[in-house]
Parts: sequence; C-alpha cells; structure tokens
Amino acid sequence: MNALLSVLRVAPAVLFAAGLIGGLVLFALAFFRAETSDARRRLRVAFIGTLLGALPFALLVGMHNLSHAPALPGERWAVPFLILVPLSFGWAMAVHNVFDFRVALRAFTRAASALVGAALLYVASEWMAAAWWPTAGTGVTGAAVALGALLAALAGPARGWLGAAGRRLVPYADEWSLADWAPSGDEEAQMLQSGCEAVVRALRVDGCTALHWNEGGAVVARSGALLAPALSSAAPEALRHLTGPLEPAELKLSNDDRDALEHAGAHWLLPVNADVAIAIGRRFAGAWLSRAESMALERLARQLAVNLENLELRREARDHGVLAREMRQARAVQVRRLPRHTPVLPTLDCAASTLATEAVGGDYYDFVETGGREFTLAVGDAAGHGVPAALVLAGVQARFRDEARRARHPGELLEAMNRDLVALDQPEHFMGLLCARVDAGAGAVRFANAGLTPPLLRRRDGRHEELTDGGPLLGVQEGARYPLGSADLEPGDVLVVYTDGLSEAARDGEPFGDEQLWRVLDRHAHRRAADVLEELMSAVRAWADGPLDDLTIVVLKQLARVRGAALQPARATLKGSPADADTHG
Repeated sequence: MNALLSVLRVAPAVLFAAGLIGGLVLFALAFFRAETSDARRRLRVAFIGTLLGALPFALLVGMHNLSHAPALPGERWAVPFLILVPLSFGWAMAVHNVFDFRVALRAFTRAASALVGAALLYVASEWMAAAWWPTAGTGVTGAAVALGALLAALAGPARGWLGAAGRRLVPYADEWSLADWAPSGDEEAQMLQSGCEAVVRALRVDGCTALHWNEGGAVVARSGALLAPALSSAAPEALRHLTGPLEPAELKLSNDDRDALEHAGAHWLLPVNADVAIAIGRRFAGAWLSRAESMALERLARQLAVNLENLELRREARDHGVLAREMRQARAVQVRRLPRHTPVLPTLDCAASTLATEAVGGDYYDFVETGGREFTLAVGDAAGHGVPAALVLAGVQARFRDEARRARHPGELLEAMNRDLVALDQPEHFMGLLCARVDAGAGAVRFANAGLTPPLLRRRDGRHEELTDGGPLLGVQEGARYPLGSADLEPGDVLVVYTDGLSEAARDGEPFGDEQLWRVLDRHAHRRAADVLEELMSAVRAWADGPLDDLTIVVLKQLARVRGAALQPARATLKGSPADADTHG
C-alpha cells in the first residue's frame, strides 16, 4: 500500500514534467520545421527563452519528487529562469511582430472565461455531490463535470459564445472582417487593389500583391509590403484548378519557384482566375489561417473573379459600341465616296445601287465623266467582307478615278491597277473589276473585265447576250493582260453589270442564277432603268432565305442614238441613304 501511495504521489509530478518537456520538444520541432530562415530568425529568441526558462523548472520538479529531499542545490534559480519565457515571447511580439498581442490577449480571455466557468461548475458539482450523493467520492464528480464543461466550451457549441465574449472583452478599434469587403473600382487594377487592402486589413498580414500571369507574373496591385516572386511559366498551371489560400509547400512547384516565393516573403497564394493570383505575406498573428479565414479568402477570390469577369464583359461591350460607332462612320464615308449623281443624257438612262452585308462592304460602282457624251464606268467586288475588303476597295477606287482620265482604254486602266495590287504581295487581296468606256450618244460600250461576273445584255427584240470577254482577277497574276470587248446598244437595249452577290443569292441551296435574272429583265425591260434595278433588288430579296452577300447592280438602258455634235450631260441626284446602304439613280 505504501509503495502504491508513493507511486501515486510521484506520478503527477512526473506527468507534469513529461508534459512540459514534451511541449518543449514540440516547440523545438516546430521551430526547426519553420518554412523560411526568416521565420526561424523571428522565433529564435522565443524558442531559446522558453528552453532556458521552462526546461530547468521541469527538471527541478521531476528531481524534487523523485529524491524526496527537502531542498535541492540551486533550486531557487528556477523561478528567475522561468521569467525568461514571458520575456522572450514579449521580445518576439514587440520586436519581430511574431504575434499580434491583441490576438493573444483575446485568446487568453477566451481560455480564462472557459476556466472560470469550469471552476464554478466544479464548486457547484462538489457541493451537490456532498449534499446529495456523498458516496460518489470527493473531488471525482466535480472534476468530471468541470472537465466535460471545459472540453465542450473549447470544442463544442460554447466556442462561439466564448469568441463573442473575447471580442466584447478585448475589442479592436479597427477590427474588420473580409465579409465587410465590397468590390470597388471600374478597372481591373482598382478592383484588385481593393481586394489586397481588404486582405491586409482583415488578416493583419505585412503585404498582399496581385499577380497577373498573362503579363509574366507582373504586379498589378498591392497593399503593404511588395511581394513580387519571379516565378516560372509552370507556376500558373499549378494553380489553375485550385481554390482557396494555399501554402507553397502544398503546390507542385519547382524548387526555383519555392525559393522565389520564400525570398519574396509570400506565405500563401490565392488563385482568383486563370490569369490572376494573390500573394499573401507573413501574418503578425502567426503562420496559420483558421478554417473560417480560409473560407473567407476563398469567397473573396470568387467574388473578385466574378467582378473581374463583369468588368471584362463591360469593357468588351464598350469596345463593341465604340467599334460599331466607328464602323457606322466608316460606312458613311464609304457611301459618300460613291457617286452622288449618275450621268443622265437624253440618249441613255442609268441607275446604280450597292448593298453591303456589313457596316462596310467590298462592292462598289463609280462613274467618271471623261468629256462630252462619254464617261467611264467601274463595277468592283473585292475579296472577302468587312474592313479588309473595304481597305482594298478604297485603294482601288482612288486609283480608278486617277487612271480613268489618263488611260487610253479600259484594258490599259486595268493593267495599271493590277500592277498596284500585285506589288502589295498579298495574294488574298484580289479583286474583280469591270471598267467600261461608254459613248452615250453613239451607244458604244468598250469594256475590259478583270474577273467580274460577265455583264448581261438584253436586246429590244428579246435576245439575250452574255459579254464574256475578260482576264484574271486584279492582284493575282503579274503582267496580266485584259482584252477589250465591245457592245453596240440600240434604242431599247438594256445592259446590266453586276457582282456575284446577285446571282449567288440562295434559297435552300439553289442560287438565284442568270435564269431568274433574265426573267426579271424580260418582264421589265420596257421600263426605266431605275425601275429595272428596283425589280432586280426586290426579286433577289424575295428569293434569298438568308442574309444577302455584298452586291452591286448598274443598269444602262439606251434610249436613242445621236450622230453628230456631243450632248451636254445633265445630272440627277441618286436616291437612297447610308442607313440602308442602297443608292439608286
């Protein structure tokens, strides 16, 4: 029995000493496993002070209980050494900011509240056991109830109440939560700057930096200390499908990338989207994040990602609006470059129209009067659609107006324009173009065709002729030659020059074709040129079951033939507006 009592008397002291030494060993392991040399440097004073202060005390307690001696040599020095523990932690907090003192004080307040509650329960339980259940044993019932209450308070539902009590007893004047953050700013950098400031303020870290992978990991926003790790191109891939704050050790990074993060002082990386990540620096309250804080950071990243996506959508919409406005302006310029008047002579009736499927098109027509009753006609179709075709068209149109007055005949004009396009060395920028010199009084048409659809001539007596003379497209073949073709127009004859957007308009895959075009001409050849053109436009619109391609139509109807003196041409204003991209005469 005496031996058992001796063991029971010594066991608590041994357990106490073993627990204290075990705690020191765990502290030592945590110290040596610190991720960075900077972290070990900041913890060194606290570690050495704890070791020098607590270890002698633990050894003294163990030896005192084992030796049964009333006093041991030098035991009174254990108390002064023990003071090194709080002093070393105070130094670490004050000099190295290892811990935020207020955080430690709040944690102490929570623990003290739990202990006070457990002590009260212990006293109450002991009184109840002594009064009602004396056989339960003195000290057993109260200790059991107090221990259960303490565990429940620290790990159970009472944990939230203790946290609220700690916040009330130790309030922070500038306490702020990530849940209070709301995105601000109309640009990506402003949005990320707001997020970084929220992280620094809520988590009390020394720095937060937003990195943009598309810009080589460049810093686009920051708050506090600058964290700018020089990471390899493989680092973004390691974050691509991850969420929440992650320590570098948790990522599949190369040694160089880990060294770069350590050197920059980044303790966590928070992926935002495929292009952006947030680097979070050292935390004053300790090198850890609670589950609630990790979830709050993950929510912040999701909110940032959504708002950045909305910013991008708004930017695209704004850019699209600017582009649409500029395209409307370009279309207005393009329409103004079309001739506003067709040559109107007593012997010839002219009408022309062009339709663009986009804001700017690649089809056009032009008239250049060369004196007296003669003028030069051009109908063109640039390859492609939209802006590229319009750019080719602009150059061709300007050159045509210059060459129309200098070239001896349409073939020479096309050869000069072909040399210009071939010199660009851009085979995809080719163009079909027909040029014709028209003598309105004599009804004589001399033309050269560079790959445009052959013009159709409907004679007054109903005969159909297709003017097939021509050469290759402009810009395709260096040194190409364009033979001259000719047609004599008798009164009542109708000549139609058009681009393939008219004949290739389709319904269920079947093109409008020349047969449909001939039918319209046969029905309306007796009418004015403008009426014939309008009927052709109406017919192709009614036929097509989808959007029309760019198309241009020029109708020339010979009214009479005059021999002798030249006639002075009159002018007639073309109908239509830039809004519908049609121009009539």
